[in-house]
Amino acid sequence: MRDATLPQLILTITNALILTAVIAHAYYPEDHPRVTEQRLARSSGWANLLLAPFGAMPMCHGAGGLVAHHAFGGRSGWTMALFGLFCLILGLGFGDGVLQLLAAIPGSVMVMLVLYAAWQIADPKTMMTLKPSCYLVIGCMVVVSVFWGLFPAIAAGWLAEVLRTGRWAPANATN
Repeated sequence: MRDATLPQLILTITNALILTAVIAHAYYPEDHPRVTEQRLARSSGWANLLLAPFGAMPMCHGAGGLVAHHAFGGRSGWTMALFGLFCLILGLGFGDGVLQLLAAIPGSVMVMLVLYAAWQIADPKTMMTLKPSCYLVIGCMVVVSVFWGLFPAIAAGWLAEVLRTGRWAPANATN
């Protein structure tokens, strides 16, 4: 159990907080001041603290979910409210029968939905709009993650960014 704590912490910080805030800022620039890593952490933390006593699974925000909802047309908070209401109705109305319904969805369909969301996150067209000076950081992180894992990749990416900018802490999201 302890061996999974550090990787899960890194994954949660990068996917549920940092990347989700960056993508939300890109999709909804008018909400930039309201969507911060701190607010995402606080809302996830409160949701887990309040709902765990009722048997809820641990949950957090996620970049993949945000991208998938946006890619399939969701543009407001109502998207998640309606999705949550739908899940609540299914759970309360059909109970364990929902598990059978979900199990009937072919694995290949689920794989395609996940791949589509991943493509939206790592869209080559979007990647080409990055500053060329960012390519070194991205390339460094890809190589290190393939051979040594996520934590060393984040450390290598941070070090490459420090070398690129000369700053130890991020100044803003536009660099």
